[in-house]
Amino acid sequence: MLFWGIAGLLTLICVILVIWPLLRQQEVLETNVDYNLKVYTDQLSEVDKDFQLGRVDSKELDAIKTEIQRRILTENVEANQQKQSKQLTPTTYVIFTLIASFLIPSAAIGIYANFGSPGNPDVPLSKRADLPTPKTVETTSSEEKKSNEQHAGIDNMITNLQEKLKVNPKDLQNWELLGRTLLIRKQYEAASNSLRQAVSIFPSSLELRATYAEALVLAAQGRISREALKQFKLVSKSIPEDPRVRYYLGLADYQQEKIELALQKWTTLLDETPQNAPWRKMLTSRIDQATKDLGIKTSKPTQKLASKQKSTASSINAAKPSILKEGFQGPTSEDIRAAQTLSKNDRQEMINNMVEGLAAKLKNNPDDLDGWLRLSRSYKVLGKLEKSKQALKRAANLAPTRIDLQLELARVLLPEGSPNANATAEFKVVVERIRREAPEHPEALYFAGLLAKAEGDNSSARKLWGKLLEKMGPNAPARSMIKNQLKDLE
Repeated sequence: MLFWGIAGLLTLICVILVIWPLLRQQEVLETNVDYNLKVYTDQLSEVDKDFQLGRVDSKELDAIKTEIQRRILTENVEANQQKQSKQLTPTTYVIFTLIASFLIPSAAIGIYANFGSPGNPDVPLSKRADLPTPKTVETTSSEEKKSNEQHAGIDNMITNLQEKLKVNPKDLQNWELLGRTLLIRKQYEAASNSLRQAVSIFPSSLELRATYAEALVLAAQGRISREALKQFKLVSKSIPEDPRVRYYLGLADYQQEKIELALQKWTTLLDETPQNAPWRKMLTSRIDQATKDLGIKTSKPTQKLASKQKSTASSINAAKPSILKEGFQGPTSEDIRAAQTLSKNDRQEMINNMVEGLAAKLKNNPDDLDGWLRLSRSYKVLGKLEKSKQALKRAANLAPTRIDLQLELARVLLPEGSPNANATAEFKVVVERIRREAPEHPEALYFAGLLAKAEGDNSSARKLWGKLLEKMGPNAPARSMIKNQLKDLE
């Protein structure tokens, strides 16, 4: 009842405000016509004065007065018409008053009864904070608009790539870019098809194979198909430390009900995963689920599995590295917890001892590709770049067909911004390996162009970089750099 009382009072106030001007006596406002009449009257007086002073004769006086009087007559007619148009009859007042008094409130009540909710209680004060404010709604709308614009841009990119691939179906870069773009748009089936084409063109790219396998998993809603498992295993043979591949291989075991084996792989991976790694939370969730499935009542499954795994834990005091399957696995979780209690110098000494332990082991096993890669990365973290480069060379020499290793070594031998004269014979050998395995790879074309320029063969350099520009998209960040390189050849 309180609501209806307030609503009725407000309606009455509104009606009074509308009617009140109509009930007052109409005031006739001065208009332009009234002003003109005053001017013309003054002009008549002025003309009479001019006649008395002899400025105009009687004939001119009559002509001027006649013209002024004609204008006064015209203005009087217009003034009467305006006043009549502004005046309403008493009957009109009554009709309009009745309409305003009854029609407006009736219409308001009818509209509210149909579209309002007079029977619903008000929102409690405690919950009003959860309601979206106009600013929140505006921000959300702005974010949605921005998101839609981004999606439209991505969709246009997809269309452009598809058109380009119709013209040149052997373009590796565009197949790969199309596949990754479709992954962003969550079109997993189409993404896997595009990446399959890229793998068929460049089968030696392990990164491409891993991405293709992951797209297959996403397209199958998380199931590891035979094709995906095949690709993951192929990548694992060459890059066994790849965390993505290790995770999915564990997932394959889990889906085949080899839960203990999956848990072993995941816990080992967790020990080597940085605290800020984006996949750590997902990995921990998988481990927790596998632990529950096995009925292991512990919050640390690694402790339960330690008795089942045939691995040797590192002794902090002896500073010996943990070795598994003849490869360096890095510090265990126990090592890391113990290392946190050490001083900065002691901790650094422990890390150095572990790295040197791996280097000593590789002297007895020089064909351990994975070991050399780990050693190279360890030296790089420690800032020992020359030792890191030497270890990477050993790894690249052990796997001359591994394009990813050859490219990494080429980047180390001739860092970005280095003079072309620094292109050594060793760099030339690495580039030849890359060109032998993937002659159309963008970086292969770029490095080969650098070599040609360093040797004074500007014609070959121009040809190689011209082909590289054809493979690049119109908005590729490095496009301007290549164009500048071509200008230097002129």
